[in-house]
Amino acid sequence: MAANEDCVIVANDITTSPIDVQELVPMVEEIKTTTGRKPDIVVADAGYLSEQNLKSMRKKRQRCLVAVRGRERTKWPRGSETQRMHRLLRLPWAKKIYRTRKTQGERPVAEIKHTMRFRRFATRGRANIRGEWDLVCAAANALTLYRAAMT
Repeated sequence: MAANEDCVIVANDITTSPIDVQELVPMVEEIKTTTGRKPDIVVADAGYLSEQNLKSMRKKRQRCLVAVRGRERTKWPRGSETQRMHRLLRLPWAKKIYRTRKTQGERPVAEIKHTMRFRRFATRGRANIRGEWDLVCAAANALTLYRAAMT
């Protein structure tokens, strides 16, 4: 799932994979398809980090900030692109932008799980689950836009 700075879900997908690494590039493409333009900057957690992802983003001239450190703490990351990202994330402007991921990127997930109490799918089959997830994301967007209109 991808959300913009207003916590509106702009792209979503489902996967059976337990890891997110292979989902970064397709999600950025989905954002382009949905919104009609590429994002100014992509901010992602360490689950999306791979040398290949960073190379792909750089090749496409897509600005991104992907956390280098997750659960495992290493002194210095391997790979030239990962080292470059590590240095980039130390800059004040990058820290400021990356900090917003907690409130902007994770908020829709919290709304879906906590406020809407959505914890599991009621249907089976990839197409049915995709349809159910699209409805859940649309409802989360409606809730977000409603709250924005009331303030």
